Amino acid sequence: MRTSGWRSVLLALTFALICTPAFAQGGGSGISLSGTVVDKDGGVIPGATVVVKNKATGETQTLVTNSEGAYAIPGMAAGTYTVTVSLQGFKTMVHDDVRLQAATSNSLKTTLQIGQLSETISVKANTELVRTQQTSVTTSMATEAIQNLPIVIRNALNFVTFLPGVETTGTARASTIMGLPQTSINLSIDGSSVSNKLQSGDGFYAQIFPKLDAIEEVTMTGAGSDAASASAGTIQVKFVTRSGTNVFKGSGYEYMRRKQFNTNYFFNKVNGLDRNNVNIDQFGATVGGPIVIPGLVDGRGKAFFFFNMEEFHLPNELTTTRTILTPEAQQGIFRYNSTSGVQTVDLFALAGGTPDPTISALLARVRTATTRRSSSSTWKSSGCRTKSRGPAGS
Repeated sequence: MRTSGWRSVLLALTFALICTPAFAQGGGSGISLSGTVVDKDGGVIPGATVVVKNKATGETQTLVTNSEGAYAIPGMAAGTYTVTVSLQGFKTMVHDDVRLQAATSNSLKTTLQIGQLSETISVKANTELVRTQQTSVTTSMATEAIQNLPIVIRNALNFVTFLPGVETTGTARASTIMGLPQTSINLSIDGSSVSNKLQSGDGFYAQIFPKLDAIEEVTMTGAGSDAASASAGTIQVKFVTRSGTNVFKGSGYEYMRRKQFNTNYFFNKVNGLDRNNVNIDQFGATVGGPIVIPGLVDGRGKAFFFFNMEEFHLPNELTTTRTILTPEAQQGIFRYNSTSGVQTVDLFALAGGTPDPTISALLARVRTATTRRSSSSTWKSSGCRTKSRGPAGS
């Protein structure tokens, strides 16, 4: 890792240490969980204790149902939860693997049965969440699918093409959603809009690209977005970044392409040219966990950090076919066919002038550039910062 990379790591860890615990609790995810607790006859049960626990981080929130047997928790993070409902005189009900998705308002109904508090009824899967508080239509893809589905490039925007209602006839960037133009698409990360505001009609281009290993979930919302949406747009594509958990975890990766691994292009073969020199290196690392400073801070179950750094190197060659002036034509000498055969004419002599030195120098540079054109690009990102170096060739 470069020195600048180590500096980025230290800055990120420092930032994580001074953040309040709320930083890892959903931010702009727009997630809420509400519910009602009733008995077997449908009567509401006030005073029941509801404990909601994030299975990844261990964070817990405890509530008591009101006089109508209801409870509500706003501003939650995307993830999988366990919801435990208990009350003296009733069996304890446990809803396991409750998956909360970004930009959703979820309602959970719990029916308590008469019995001992020590008796537990556990629902291990297929906990049914009802979304009665919103009219929007949402579809989501969680981190498990994002990490396992293969794509050509490591851009999380490409996962939108896997969601229902997305039509892709060419590249992912040219996709449309629900038949609407791309101007109706708004992209956001943790509630902040990152859509391209400079190029109209390019809805699948983000000013900050969501990094694959930094994304917890992508959700597409249409048909009436709510106030949690980051900006105007009929279609809202929302990315939620990952949080650290109660366990320290990290990863490192590198994806590469080399000339010797590639097949030759058809037109290169026709022109007797070798394979293009395509070298791609995309590498990075992640680290996350609880904020722990021995003897000072123990953030297990309370405060967490997550850091992702990625670099992309693309020294590249490509083959193009161009039609340019011959050296003689650059000097004003042209040939043409006539009934007498091929004739030669000096246009500068005919016009009584000389070549313009500026134009002549420009034509010479064009000829030099067409013999070989190469470009080299480097993108380095840390968190949400991006640096770029453009084409190095002429």
